[in-house]
Amino acid sequence: MTRLILAIAIATLTTVTLTSAALAANEWFFNPSNGDVVEGPVGSPQNYINLGPQPSAAAAQAAARSLQKVQGTIQSIQGSTATLKTDDGKTLSFDAAQLGTPGRAKVGDRATVMAASSGATTDTAASSGPDWFFNPDNGDVVRGPVGSPQAYINLGPQPSPAAAQAAARAVQRVTGTVVSSQGTTVTFRADDGRTLALDASQMPARSLSDFKAGERLTVLGFDGRTNNQFVPRYALKATGPAPAQSRGATTRGAEWYYNPLNGDVVQGPVGSPQSYVNLGRHRNAAAAQAAAKASQQVRGQVQSADGSGITVKTDDGRLLTVDTARLDQRARGRLAAGQMVTLYGRYVTDANTFRPSFVREDGGSALPRLR
Repeated sequence: MTRLILAIAIATLTTVTLTSAALAANEWFFNPSNGDVVEGPVGSPQNYINLGPQPSAAAAQAAARSLQKVQGTIQSIQGSTATLKTDDGKTLSFDAAQLGTPGRAKVGDRATVMAASSGATTDTAASSGPDWFFNPDNGDVVRGPVGSPQAYINLGPQPSPAAAQAAARAVQRVTGTVVSSQGTTVTFRADDGRTLALDASQMPARSLSDFKAGERLTVLGFDGRTNNQFVPRYALKATGPAPAQSRGATTRGAEWYYNPLNGDVVQGPVGSPQSYVNLGRHRNAAAAQAAAKASQQVRGQVQSADGSGITVKTDDGRLLTVDTARLDQRARGRLAAGQMVTLYGRYVTDANTFRPSFVREDGGSALPRLR
């Protein structure tokens, strides 16, 4: 059976012809294969998703993050319109003409689709459940609608209270100091020594006034598409001064490793790297410990696997998209549908996308990973 990766938009969106001559200077494009977001025109438009005109790079990044990756099987093709039965039971329609390769998609093909959701499915019942909300001030996780939505983080549709609780636990906290702010782009110095680029485009407009140079904040949200990017959804005033940094520490520091089996955080190199999560370079032990605490654990069953990643049905009932790019080829090759796994890593962009740097089979043996 053929497996396709389709970079398209769902049919209810405006179709744009991808020819270099027709591109406006302020149109932006997203390359799903490497995560690049670039201003057009582009040399190989068929390899990109056209995000349309965007007022800034930050807005284009936000548009790229709004794209969803769904996997499933093509059910029918009528003219240029194809229907896809997704692995979680939804039926989506898309315009196959936007692929630029007529006749490539066939009934029965397995497909991974990058698409902007139109919210339309042929299912009469909401398959993913109602919206749930998390209040960081008191830890409440409640089913919406809520009376004061500005006091909550919207966790999106969740199938059960347990899934909503898990989504709330996936929200990450980073405390630090605002270095500078321009529009929705904020430079943030975290207390663990990292310098983060905050994409605050998903924050309420009134909250942007909190991002002033010198302001101490705790931001709640998710990792972005790059290592030093963070997407805040909520901000709290932080108490106390920033911790003093060691004078002897270098900006980059040495590589540190975390062993999920016994909780050790050690400076590399390590003798058995496949038994550790590589935390990257940190300036001191405290920063490495903070990175280890941010490394999260998810257990579940693999539902499907292809070259771009896997989907996992977690023990709490969520369907998780897992980016396996940081695992080496041997590890990816051993991940198959039906396998029980434990993933160690971080949530990316939202609570339904996970990027592991370490994977264990349910029996406990470590899969090899890329250093």
